[in-house]
Amino acid sequence: MENEDYLSQFNGITAPVYLPGNAPAVEATETEEEPAKETTTEETTPLELKDGTYTAETELGNNGYKDVVTVTIQDGAITEVVWDALNEAGEKKSVLSANGQYVMTEDGPTWAEQAEAIAAFVVENQTTNAISMDENGKTDSVAGVSISVDGFVKLVEECLAQASGTVTLKDGIYKVEADSVDNKGYLYMLTLKVENGAITSVVWDSMNELGEYKSYLSSVGKYVMTEDGPTWKEQADALAANVIENQSIAGITVDENGKTDSVAGVSISVDNFVDLVEKALKLAASGEGSVETETEETEDTTTSSAGTEIDAISGATVTSNAIVEAINNAYEFVRSYTAK
Repeated sequence: MENEDYLSQFNGITAPVYLPGNAPAVEATETEEEPAKETTTEETTPLELKDGTYTAETELGNNGYKDVVTVTIQDGAITEVVWDALNEAGEKKSVLSANGQYVMTEDGPTWAEQAEAIAAFVVENQTTNAISMDENGKTDSVAGVSISVDGFVKLVEECLAQASGTVTLKDGIYKVEADSVDNKGYLYMLTLKVENGAITSVVWDSMNELGEYKSYLSSVGKYVMTEDGPTWKEQADALAANVIENQSIAGITVDENGKTDSVAGVSISVDNFVDLVEKALKLAASGEGSVETETEETEDTTTSSAGTEIDAISGATVTSNAIVEAINNAYEFVRSYTAK
């Protein structure tokens, strides 16, 4: 193995690698001459709402609050709408108004009461179309509601678009991260990849101040939660697979402690994961923030070849196979955290 004639063949190789006579099959790729596949849409077919809980939110506004709307669909119908707003400290406007810390008028309905009224109106009518608004975002469609509701209506429509599958995602790779490290010193990040309008990859991870990734630490036994349960990485992969399967986070319900029972084997807190997926999907819906991972030249090199054939060590079949397996495992590991 230390012979220079043997080692030199690894310079500039294209992974994966294989031994003589074991070249992997190269998948056929669509050429420019191949006719484009026809696509059809059914614009006349009424859109059906998929059961689940859908969330949409705004950025922190000049008023110091960000609006958050959650819509629950059951048996294809809107069964619950919750509208709230959070300030920079994480305090809910509904709670502040109920406690008298957020007061609009001395004798009128509180903000929370008005938010509940407009939410109930949507549930009753199963749409936002019945809410008429003036140029200031005010409405006279719901008695007692004097607050601006244009932001609420927009967020409800975003949730319904998620539920009906009409959100169009722009192809690209979208990377987001948490605003700050958690109480254990980890910064969470997520990469979401969209191809042909569909989510094809989700990678969730976190990094400590030493630059160590929790996925790696858990895989090698340096970050252990339980002795016999799934590792942190295995649970993170299960959450990612759920999003890819459902093309949304609608199937992941989160309790007040940030836990979920929607994905088998997942016992870790998932609220951070859900928040980051929502941020990434928001970017994907607009197409803003997509990042490039590799140059076209690199992509051509890595995708147009089936890999590199390397010579076996004479008389050492087991060693040769082990080298091939080790290189390919390393290649898959690096690709899973960079190419995605």
